[in-house]
Amino acid sequence: MNQAYRRSPAPRIPTPDGLWSLWEMLTKSAPFFITLGERIASARVVFNFMADAAPGSEQAHLNPEEKAQLGFAFQEIYRLCDELGLPTSKELFQSAASGEAGLPETGREFEIYIKALYSEMHGKMFVYLPSHRRKYFIPAQFIPESIEEPFPLARKELVEAGKSFAFDRYTACVFHCMRAVEIGLRAMAIALEIDQFDFPLEQADWEGIIRKIESKIQALKDKAKTAEKDDAQHFNSNAAMEFRYFKDGWRVRVAHTRASYDEGQALRVLEHAVTFIEILSGRLKEPTASISEAT
Repeated sequence: MNQAYRRSPAPRIPTPDGLWSLWEMLTKSAPFFITLGERIASARVVFNFMADAAPGSEQAHLNPEEKAQLGFAFQEIYRLCDELGLPTSKELFQSAASGEAGLPETGREFEIYIKALYSEMHGKMFVYLPSHRRKYFIPAQFIPESIEEPFPLARKELVEAGKSFAFDRYTACVFHCMRAVEIGLRAMAIALEIDQFDFPLEQADWEGIIRKIESKIQALKDKAKTAEKDDAQHFNSNAAMEFRYFKDGWRVRVAHTRASYDEGQALRVLEHAVTFIEILSGRLKEPTASISEAT
C-alpha cells in the first residue's frame, strides 16, 4: 500500500486541565502535527500532477485514482483535526470527504480548505510553565488531602491561588489565599456561636468578626479549668492571632489595591494559607453557604 494511504495512529495532545513537559510535546504531540502536514502534502500532490498535465489550466477533472487519493487524505485530515481539537476544520474536511460538500476540483479550491485549517491552528496557544512553579498547578502536590472534606470551598480557592502562582499572577494568588482564609474565619465564628450581627455573617467585615472572636475567647477564660478547655483555648487564641495577621498583613492591602506582590511574597502567603487551613480542618468545618459559591 502506498505510504500516503497508511492510516496514522490516534494522536495524544495536551488538554486544558493537563500539564505536559516539552519532551512530551515533542514526542507525543508534534509527530501528529507532522502527520497532518504529510496528509496535506499528499493531497496537494494530486493538484500538482493536474497542473503538470494541463499547464495553466484550473479546469481539469480528477480521475478516479486521484479522487481516491484525495478522498483518503481528506478523511485522515478530518480525523486528525478531531484528535487535535480543531472542530471547525474537522467539520469542513469531513463534509468534503463524505460527499456532502464534494471534494475540491482545483488547486485553488483546495488551498481555501488549507487556509481555513491553518487559521484555526493559529488559535491554539500553549503556555510555558517554569519547572519550579510546576507543582502549584497540580493541587495534590501542595494541598493536603485532609482539607478537602471539611473545607471544600476553601480548597477551591487554594487551587486557584496555586494556578495563579504557577502562571506568575502573584497578586491574584494572594487574593485567592485571602478568600480561602475568610472561609476559615467564618467557620471559626460559627464554631464559637458568634451571632451578634444584624446581618448575615458573610456580609460582616473581617475586623468585626475578629473582635467578636477575641471577645468570645476572653469570656471563655472564666470557665472552669480543664485539659479540654485549655486545649480549645490554645487553639482558638492562636487561630485568632493568625486571622488578624492575615487581615493586617495582606487582606486589607490586596482587597483595596494598596499593594502588589512578587513571586517570593506570594509563595510565602500561599504556603502559610495552606498550612493554616490544614490546621483549621482538624477542628472546624466551613459554613454550608459561602461567598465562594456565589462568585
